[in-house]
Amino acid sequence: SGAASVGLYSVGLKYLDGLNIIPSVFTMAVFPLMSRYATRDDDNLLRSYVISVRLLIIVSLPIAMSVTFLAEPLVWLVGGAQYINVPETVTIFGRTMTFMGGSDLALQVIIWSIPIGFVNSVTQFVLIAVNQQHFLTRAFIFGVVFNTVGNLLLIPYLGYIGAAFVTILSEFSLLFPFYYSVRRNVGPVSWLRVFAPPAVSVAVMGLVIFLLSRYGLNVWLAVVLSWVVYLVLLVITGAFRGKEMSMLGEQLPAGPLRRLMIRNA
Repeated sequence: SGAASVGLYSVGLKYLDGLNIIPSVFTMAVFPLMSRYATRDDDNLLRSYVISVRLLIIVSLPIAMSVTFLAEPLVWLVGGAQYINVPETVTIFGRTMTFMGGSDLALQVIIWSIPIGFVNSVTQFVLIAVNQQHFLTRAFIFGVVFNTVGNLLLIPYLGYIGAAFVTILSEFSLLFPFYYSVRRNVGPVSWLRVFAPPAVSVAVMGLVIFLLSRYGLNVWLAVVLSWVVYLVLLVITGAFRGKEMSMLGEQLPAGPLRRLMIRNA
């Protein structure tokens, strides 16, 4: 699609690369514990995996929502005004459409790969803990093929926006085989219970940002206030309930956060 598309895409990608340090550091911290649990015949490995997934989803969803609304100023900080509001023309099903794109639009799309990407990050190390390295190799080969074919199909028509969509789909192409192996070798995960509370909370969070910014509040302040709303809704929707979260709360130092976690769990 040309050097300009590569440049517009790469600016948005820088934030994604930076945010990926979160699951990387988190996974390195919990991997020794998971490896130890993998040698036992109990549910501790599954329980620690579910806790990890829930925490990563709780963190990644509001980050994605915040970046969606802050994409324009974030791109301006990294690349400057020339990367924002760039006219783009795409052809879909024989119809040509022109719209205002730029690195901010690429970032708004690609940032929604992080919830699944965060989950995949910890999932692959759980599979390593149960000696599924050969399966991981096959899964990653499938992911590479899927990513390559997807880019070949979409980039000629959608440019860097197509590449951003393929990034999201590629994370799903890894999640499904990963979970197949997790279910066989570790245990089943109730994905509805894991995803639903933070998903509902982040949807309301997005609505709050939209309404506050629409009525004249600075978007940065609107995002900060929406995080407060998001945390309150997590408690209301039961994101911290369950035996796993109770165990996590018991490991926290004494204080209001520990009492809140244990009471809600």
